[in-house]
Amino acid sequence: MSVTIFLQEEYGYRHWLWETGMDADALIVWWSKLPTVDKYFFDPRELPGKLTSLYDLTESPYEIEAILTDSSLTDAEKEAKLTSIVEAPPRWIKVEDNQLPNPAAEVLDIPALTGGWKAHIHMNDDSWIMPPKEEKVWLNHLES
Repeated sequence: MSVTIFLQEEYGYRHWLWETGMDADALIVWWSKLPTVDKYFFDPRELPGKLTSLYDLTESPYEIEAILTDSSLTDAEKEAKLTSIVEAPPRWIKVEDNQLPNPAAEVLDIPALTGGWKAHIHMNDDSWIMPPKEEKVWLNHLES
């Protein structure tokens, strides 16, 4: 069964749904043998499989601006609403290339889509994939 991963990209501060096209064993072997992530540093869409950009609606600047500029709210009400946004769990939606996020888009159930797989990509010494309930698999078997 092909693995789908919730991928955090540090360089661009972006998040992705990465449909790897590989089963768990093949993915771990491929990642473990990968000598460098330099090729993916500026754009992880070069990774094998398909990457879909994600956007967190809980961090929407539009929603925050609407609260801050709402003259019908008291300062205390504004603070309470802003606090609820900061403390809310992420609400991820898919965003197509070069498109603005659509607040009416379907909110994704990331754990259900990924089965708990996560990854982080940045530099060679801090890039990893992590199967559900297991330890991180470091690039080229680098240890933390």
